[in-house]
Amino acid sequence: MNQKSEIHRTRRHLTTIFTGGAMLFLIIFEAVFMISRIILEDSVEEGKFQEETDHIIQMLDRRAQGRTTPLRTSSDINVMILTQSWWIIINNNPLTESWELDLAFLNNLEGDTILKQDGFLYRKITDPNTGTYTIYFYRSSYAWEDIIRDILRFLVLDLIILGPLWFMSYRVVRQTLTPVEKSIDAMAHFVHDAGHELKTPLSVISGNLQILRDFPEKRESLIANTIDTVNTLGESIDGLLMLSNLEKWNTRINIHLADAIHDEVGLLTEEITAKNLHVTEEISKNSTLMMDRGHFHLLIRNILENAIKYNKEWGSITIRYAKNILTIQDTGKGIPKEEYEKIFGRFYRIEKNTTNGSGIGLAIVDRITHIYGWKCEVESEVGIGTTFSIRVK
Repeated sequence: MNQKSEIHRTRRHLTTIFTGGAMLFLIIFEAVFMISRIILEDSVEEGKFQEETDHIIQMLDRRAQGRTTPLRTSSDINVMILTQSWWIIINNNPLTESWELDLAFLNNLEGDTILKQDGFLYRKITDPNTGTYTIYFYRSSYAWEDIIRDILRFLVLDLIILGPLWFMSYRVVRQTLTPVEKSIDAMAHFVHDAGHELKTPLSVISGNLQILRDFPEKRESLIANTIDTVNTLGESIDGLLMLSNLEKWNTRINIHLADAIHDEVGLLTEEITAKNLHVTEEISKNSTLMMDRGHFHLLIRNILENAIKYNKEWGSITIRYAKNILTIQDTGKGIPKEEYEKIFGRFYRIEKNTTNGSGIGLAIVDRITHIYGWKCEVESEVGIGTTFSIRVK
């Protein structure tokens, strides 16, 4: 429970870190964007205003030289004609009193210089024909009002993005930590199951040694029983090690199924002969599977060993492959329906009181099928037999 709580806490912390990092990056990007826009647009707009007003000066000079030149300005350039009473007329339209500006700063305008003030560009140009002057002004396209408005827009945008961003970060972190969580769960189950399972053979060995000490005459049978128990213990440990390393095997080759199945049956000839079993192989010569050879060996061998071990004397085993389904059918003791799901668990045995076998075989089969995305199903009837079906994708 503590491990799971720690994982959930880690998940929340990582989500917060990722979300905060993404938001920080977004804020930095927005700040860089605004600063760049201020610098670039200010320079561009000032250059544009300079060019337009220079053109006006050239036209006024031409007029002074007696040339007839219409005075034209860009539609973006506004003209202020200052009267003695400081009323402002823009494009020949007098402004209302509410539009009056404090124009004291315009006294700083000297010659043809350009003045920046409150997001506006101003330039005083003297008409050489009349001796009067006109002040031209232009509102910068990125004034302080625009900056504040953009900041507010970015804040609203950040708040809108924050929710989906946090959710996406949580999903990514969850997917990243899910294998870790599964590994921790598997480790916890492993420790529990291994402790429970290994305790039994160790207890048997300890008991046999104590009896051997007190009753030396039972030496032969006790030693034989102890050796069998040690062998079983070794099988369990080997099975656990193999189970933990299955996903590391990833050398997939094209396996010719008929030949590979025949080879696996041949490796178990001694066990098959001992119970007088008849094995039938119904597999097309053209059938193939793309998988790791070691995985294939463990998959088939573990099912076949069960089919042999729990089969009856003079029974049969039939192996078929058709329509992407591999089936191994035996005429053994059968499995109760309530045991179907349990048999794929580690150390689970239907015969509870036996120490024969490691109890790992079908767990290995289940893990291998999951690695390839296949599905292993079992159908059985007590006293009739069992069929294992592997649906290959």
